[in-house]
Amino acid sequence: MKKRLIIIAGLFIVALIRIMYSGESFLLWIMLLIAAVFVLSLINVAYTILFIKISQTVIPEELTGEEYGTLVINIQNRGFLPLAHLDVWYDTFDTLIGGSESGCVAFSVLPGQTVGVRRQIYFPYRGLYRPGIIKVEVYDIFGLLKFNLPVSVYKEKQTVTILPKTISPLFDIGGENSFVGGGTDGREEQDPHSIAEIREFRQGDPLKRVHWKLTARMGELQIKEFDGAVSPNVRFFVDLSPHGLTGEEAIAFENCVCVNAATICKSALVSVTPLRMIAFSGGRAEISGISPPDLIQFLRFLAEARFNSPYRFVDILRSELESGFESGNIIIITGEHNSELSALTASLAIRGLNVSLIAVSKTVSYEVQKPPEYDAGQRAAGVITVAAVPEILRPPVTESTDTRISNREEASSRA
Repeated sequence: MKKRLIIIAGLFIVALIRIMYSGESFLLWIMLLIAAVFVLSLINVAYTILFIKISQTVIPEELTGEEYGTLVINIQNRGFLPLAHLDVWYDTFDTLIGGSESGCVAFSVLPGQTVGVRRQIYFPYRGLYRPGIIKVEVYDIFGLLKFNLPVSVYKEKQTVTILPKTISPLFDIGGENSFVGGGTDGREEQDPHSIAEIREFRQGDPLKRVHWKLTARMGELQIKEFDGAVSPNVRFFVDLSPHGLTGEEAIAFENCVCVNAATICKSALVSVTPLRMIAFSGGRAEISGISPPDLIQFLRFLAEARFNSPYRFVDILRSELESGFESGNIIIITGEHNSELSALTASLAIRGLNVSLIAVSKTVSYEVQKPPEYDAGQRAAGVITVAAVPEILRPPVTESTDTRISNREEASSRA
């Protein structure tokens, strides 16, 4: 483009100089033709800015980690002339995690037409993302001028929630080999006479909690909620302290914490084990649940959680456990590997609590299966200790889906 513009400008200057000395009329016509080309280029760009309409959306608005979302871009020509050539740059997996490789699609839109294109974006990690158009470059019909459309021309980006993916649990909860002790498979005994409320059946509710007499009377499944459900006997502490990592390593570490936390929540709720999750993300947050329908609130919290707790995780544990929690089950997930935490968890186990610790590595090259140095003391005290290793995730390579577009692709006006 620059070379073409330099050649045209050079011809104009040469013709101007020659006409000053020779006065030949054909040189005047050449100058007028070159000026007309520049004017038409400016008109074409200005027309495009005035009559273009760009919309974008991402579907669906809520996904699970390692899934694809679809970015839909539509460009409408509301005028009576063809639009200038457009290059629309948009977010890809790489740009969403701080990289620079964006996708680009080219548009040429005739009068009265709407051209649309769909591009799949891979979301490997949990969190809140705002994928969409990065910039729109306008090229005039002669390829002399380039102009970036103002951001106000296209709508604001849409926020997409990526829920943490659940994986195979590192230990069993609520099953035959569960570490959870006390009650019935680790659950609190619920007095059948202490029904707190009756509600409609939700997908995932266990049939043993169906109120059959009321169901027969109303014709729809009715579920009993017990008072015991408000005091879950499993306390789950998630460490959301600042970790000091940067870039994709930070994203992978936070994703590993939240994926393992989501897995714990799912395992407990599927086995109808009452669960209370406590975390500090800015302020104290507590979420309780007893059955699978409650899982979504845990997942949404973990998707939005920020690792910015103002308190040390060990101090949080001490403070929370000073409230007379003398029996039951404690699950801890943390990236804080130190002897102070080891001593605290060991002392809890010695007091008779069932303690389980998931230690998340802060490096992707961490390959040992147990946290170093202090896990022997924890095992001696009865603490179940397992390690979790963050993964750097990449889109799966398939023949049918190209999810990382770096070259320009033409969007047909028939699309």
